[in-house]
Parts: sequence; C-alpha cells; structure tokens
Amino acid sequence: MSNRLKLLVIEDNKGHQKSMQLVLDKYKDSIHSVVYASNSVEAFHFLENQYFNAIITDFDLNEKASGVDFLRTIHEKGIRVPSLLLTINDNLVNAVLLKKYGCVDVVSKFGYAETGALDKAISLLKRRALYCDFETAGGFFVPAMSEGTFRQIPYFEVIMIESKMRGAIIYTDSEEVRTEGGLSEFEKYLSDRNFARCGRSHLANLEKVESFDGKKLFLKPNIHNLNTIAISTKKAIQDDIQAQWDRYRALHG
Repeated sequence: MSNRLKLLVIEDNKGHQKSMQLVLDKYKDSIHSVVYASNSVEAFHFLENQYFNAIITDFDLNEKASGVDFLRTIHEKGIRVPSLLLTINDNLVNAVLLKKYGCVDVVSKFGYAETGALDKAISLLKRRALYCDFETAGGFFVPAMSEGTFRQIPYFEVIMIESKMRGAIIYTDSEEVRTEGGLSEFEKYLSDRNFARCGRSHLANLEKVESFDGKKLFLKPNIHNLNTIAISTKKAIQDDIQAQWDRYRALHG
C-alpha cells in the first residue's frame, strides 16, 4: 500500500497546468505521481485505465460539465476517489454537500499557495487517500445488516451511530444506513477507534467533533445538519467522555 498520492489533476488551461505543476513540486514527499487531464472526458479515460487515489479538479472546466458535475458523476458510477475542488469563487459551491461525492476540501484559487490553504487541503487529501488504500487492502469496517443485506462501512466515514427502535442508524459522511443490532454491540466493537458513548442513544466518532463543553459534543459540518450531541447527565459518563476527549486532543491536536 503506497503512502503517497497518485494524483489526477483536471485543469483545462495549459498555463494553469504548468502553474499547478510548480505548486505541487513542493509536495514531492506526499505525491508519488501526477497525471494532468484537460477535460472530464480525458479524466474518465485515465480513471478507467490507471490507478489513482486522489483527484484535484478545477470548478470551471470550460465545458458543459463543471468540476462538481464530474465529482458527482464518478460518485454515481461507484468510483470512490477522494478529491479537492479548486475555484475562483467558493460561494458557488456547497462544501458540505460535496463531501457526499468524496471531496475533502474546497480551495480558493486566489493565493492558495501562499495562504497555507493548499497545505491543509493536501494533508486532508493524503489522509483520505491512505484511508481508501486501506479500505482496498481490507481494512477495519463497521458492519451494518438490514433485511438480510450485509454492508461494511469504513469506520472513518462514520459520524455517529444513533439507537432506534429495532436497531440503529449509522450516519456517515455521505448517507444514513439503518442497521440491526444494539448500540452496546457497536460500542464494544469500536472501543479502540475514538468512539465515545454519549448516553443511551448515541455513539459519537470523536474525529467528527469540533469541540466539547462538558455537556455537548459540537459536530463538524455534515450533510445531515447534525450539530450537537447532548451528553448524559450521569457524572460517570460525562467524566468518561471528558477523559476520552482529552486523550484524543492530546494525540491529534
């Protein structure tokens, strides 16, 4: 499994391709190889014939399909490659919705190399790409069973699991998955994966949490508009989550 990006860049302007090449040169330690496509047709061809674990696409491709359309289409085709979207106007796109299509960040093309925005985005992209390689290699999954259908969900995609009548709902970065089985089973299974039991009804992935004030977990933006998870009033549970949160923050900053 590679620990570097095999990157597909979609940019219709040859001059911008050269500029991008100069920018990406500073990330040689993170990038194994880069292939440039001038439009979505070329990009599809490359995806069908080569292996990539990351995509960077411009929003405006000067064709009928935008970068968002391209990411939506490959998602609908079942191609799961994490991506970044570059745009001159980030007000034109919904960054939270784009997560559904595997887009880890939206970066403004104005000064992205100087502001550090691209540094952060490349780091996110590399992390997600390694996760995808990990998944391909048979990594750790959260099992879901419903009406005789079994699924495996990469644990890093899970935002939280909510207990429901006759089962639970697993909220991920891109969908809701109803499953049989109780919360206690998931808690035991995910005990060493930064998941915290918030009370009778919720198990939260601390990687998806923005902050914690002792009474509520405040979630990062997501497609479900899930904002907070209230913590049980039991002191033992509050103390346990505080300890888990402090430990997680100490390890991950």
